[in-house]
Amino acid sequence: MVRIVIIGSGDIAKKRHIPGILQTSNGEIAGYYNRSREHSEAAAAQWGGKVYSSPEEIWKDPEADAVLVAVPTPAHYPLVMDALRAGKHVLCEKPLALNKEEAKAMVKEAEKQQKKLMVCHVQRLYAPHEKARELIRDGVLGKILTFRTFLGVKGGAAVDGKTPWKNAVAELGTHRIDLMRYLLGAEAKRAFGCLVRLEETSPETPAITGEDNAFCLVEYEGGIYGMMGFSRTSYGASDRTTWIYGTEGAMTIYGEQSALRLDLRDGRRLDFDFPVEDQKKLEITRIHQMFCDCVEQDTEPAISGEDGLAAMRLVDALRKSQDAGGWVPVEGKEETIE
Repeated sequence: MVRIVIIGSGDIAKKRHIPGILQTSNGEIAGYYNRSREHSEAAAAQWGGKVYSSPEEIWKDPEADAVLVAVPTPAHYPLVMDALRAGKHVLCEKPLALNKEEAKAMVKEAEKQQKKLMVCHVQRLYAPHEKARELIRDGVLGKILTFRTFLGVKGGAAVDGKTPWKNAVAELGTHRIDLMRYLLGAEAKRAFGCLVRLEETSPETPAITGEDNAFCLVEYEGGIYGMMGFSRTSYGASDRTTWIYGTEGAMTIYGEQSALRLDLRDGRRLDFDFPVEDQKKLEITRIHQMFCDCVEQDTEPAISGEDGLAAMRLVDALRKSQDAGGWVPVEGKEETIE
């Protein structure tokens, strides 16, 4: 049994991670830590487990095998690094880090400590996305040429101190940045990003700094070009559709008519039925089961620290492009993690 301490007790912990761990066959909640002890005590009273007064108590507890880091992104790096050094396995919310340098250090530390580091890029695990990857791998679309993907929510950007983190490209966009790498099976080579703040007075959040929209062009290995749009100003409508175009047809994921549709070059149209998910709710995936399995069986994480690092490489390139005003290369995975 893998005993997991949940660090952070916000909505993401309550609505996704606690239910997810409770559904596993080989994981249990060992306890909770939050800066507000009251929040941890409330969670323990409802779901069971210890209440920790500090991260140091977790690191010293031999009954804690792993931690689930579900706190704001600026706190990921110190918590993940300390957990790994204390001999704990880590399941971390996305994005893995604020930048690729932090992500590199996390990956290096996990390798050094021989501990599992897994990232919650859960959109890979949505049923239409898994089927889409299978169809692409089977060559149904032929050679992939282009794609367009959009992900929008309502609610403006936010900051923690001086560092913007609830922004469009990293906090929101890494969902699709990881997903497209997963679907295409290709690495990003260069990127062009336009990161902008369009609404200064959001109904949901104060007028604060950080981009609320990102418009991105990316070139991938194999000559694939894609357009990505990420928005925190998608008010009143769904904004989550992906289109992928190949030499043998087109694929629409989460379109208006179907969760997954193929329009093939020979005139055939194929729709795939999936249970309808309420996109306003956090979907519970099998990521917690996968994490417990990789810890218990000592196998490679299905969504690894390297995957989280790959997403941050593209995020950093898009930020650099915004500053440079043009295309910039994406640091390659072949670079040594020193």
